[in-house]
Amino acid sequence: NEYTLPYATDILELPLDDSRLLYSYATVPFMSMVLHGYKEYAGIALNLAGDYDYYLLKTIESGASPYFVVAANNTSELKQYSSYSAINKYYSVRYSIWLGDIVEAYNTVNEALSDVQNSEMMKHEILTDDGKVAKVVYENGITFYVNYGEKAYAVEGTDIVIPVNGYVKINGENTTVWEGVK
Repeated sequence: NEYTLPYATDILELPLDDSRLLYSYATVPFMSMVLHGYKEYAGIALNLAGDYDYYLLKTIESGASPYFVVAANNTSELKQYSSYSAINKYYSVRYSIWLGDIVEAYNTVNEALSDVQNSEMMKHEILTDDGKVAKVVYENGITFYVNYGEKAYAVEGTDIVIPVNGYVKINGENTTVWEGVK
């Protein structure tokens, strides 16, 4: 990576998550912490993710850009090549179907991350024993609390309550609460 990063302008499919296997505790976005504020990067294509809402929230937690793989024409022809493993994952790429979700995802991520776009990610902390709640702090003081759990989470010692599959953004006196994809 040391040899290629200076020449990269954008990095696609950067791992933003762990394996999510049974014994996996939590994700520490090491590459995001190294790259944020220096290089543009994105995780997996959201329309190809197994859990769209989870990966949209993971994109926000990691400070990544949203990314989609789309095609305008001939998507039905992909079916005839379903046995060809290199393209059989592109079952959901028709642009006209995803247009509304693409616009919503970019607006959601832009609203969340526009204030930290050029800031370094200074700290990433897991707040719960099950690894479902994280705190991310940027060099400009903006803090995100992200909740992947099945119930709302109250941050100890504060009046902050993070909604299920959502985040809370603290920017000085301003607080933004996002309750996931509607």
